[in-house]
Amino acid sequence: TPVRVIQTRLCTFCALNEQAEMQNAGAWCGFYVARGSASGFAALEGALTERLTARLFGDPTVLSQDVTGRAATEVELRVATRLCEELFSALEAHWPARPAPRMVPRAATPNRHSVADTTTTAAVMACVLEFGSDEEPLGRLILALPAAMLRGVLGVVETPANVRAARERGTNYDRVMACEVELVVELTRLTSSLGALQ
Repeated sequence: TPVRVIQTRLCTFCALNEQAEMQNAGAWCGFYVARGSASGFAALEGALTERLTARLFGDPTVLSQDVTGRAATEVELRVATRLCEELFSALEAHWPARPAPRMVPRAATPNRHSVADTTTTAAVMACVLEFGSDEEPLGRLILALPAAMLRGVLGVVETPANVRAARERGTNYDRVMACEVELVVELTRLTSSLGALQ
């Protein structure tokens, strides 16, 4: 099943928690970061949970089914839990910094309030994944990573292209050593009166 990232955005947990497309037969799988207080979640559209489950059982009519007004079944929740566990493990394995944050998952539930312990005003980086082909989309999954998880990540990423470019530049400073630079140094600041200055 092809999966692609269609959007990433910085928003609040509350904004994601109220999305209508996640209310019908949706599955919510929360996680918390070990050795920290941050928590996040993955939310699967009801259409996605139903269609993935139906595919496992070989149902060819999966794309025509309607999930409006019902909760996810126990089987769908088990499929969603397994999918999220695999997703969290993949994130840890490919995290660009070491040590990678340990994401401890919880079982998926049909109630969005199951992840309500996440601070509603806390910033999260939301990544929207779409499952299926362009012709037959299966549904979407929203992964919400607490912004605190991403602190410091960009500063430690060293891609092969960056390393190669730095090596090619070398450390030859001869061409810039003749440049003159004016340097102003402020030794201290003090408060005084005009009388004292006189």
